[in-house]
Order: sequence, then C-alpha cells, then structure tokens
Amino acid sequence: MEHIWEIHNLKRTISEGLILTASYYCKTEYLGEFARTVGEVNLPYKDPADPDFVSYESLTGNIVIGWVTGSLDTAAIYSKHSSSIAETITYKNSISTAYGIPW
Repeated sequence: MEHIWEIHNLKRTISEGLILTASYYCKTEYLGEFARTVGEVNLPYKDPADPDFVSYESLTGNIVIGWVTGSLDTAAIYSKHSSSIAETITYKNSISTAYGIPW
C-alpha cells in the first residue's frame, strides 16, 4: 500500500509567518484502488524567536507534511483507508453478472 500526502493550503500570520493551519490530502493506493482523506489541522504555536522556527519563505512541502502527520493519528487514517479498499476489492470480486453486447 502506498500513502501519498499533499499539502493544499496554509493559513499563517502575515507579520510573523507563523503557520496556523494546514489543509492536507492523504491518498492510499493498492491494486489500482484508492481511498482518501481530506482535512485541515491546527498546528501548535511556535515562537518565531525559537532557533528551530522555520520561516514561511523557507518552508517545504515535506516539512509541513511532517508537522501534519505528527499532529494526526496516521495509523487510524491508514486503517480506515485499508478497510475501505478491502471492501471495494471484495465487492468487485463478488460481481458475477455484467451488462453489454459483444459488438
């Protein structure tokens, strides 16, 4: 199973560049099937004076994905996706009739 995380938007303070929220997308793919979760997470306050503060201009997608996944129960998301994909595969494998014409 492959889990793909993307950040779609950030809300920040203009004066400090402090990131307040991150809108994310997680897609899990397996055997051509997929499940997805879309959401927004509030990020904890970080003092801009801290030595490990990352300015808005220096952010990368990977940095923010790390913050998001560190703030969420990713195991629960992956489990939900896995169950959804398993249900889809089971359903598709149970189909025994089809419509159509051969020409």
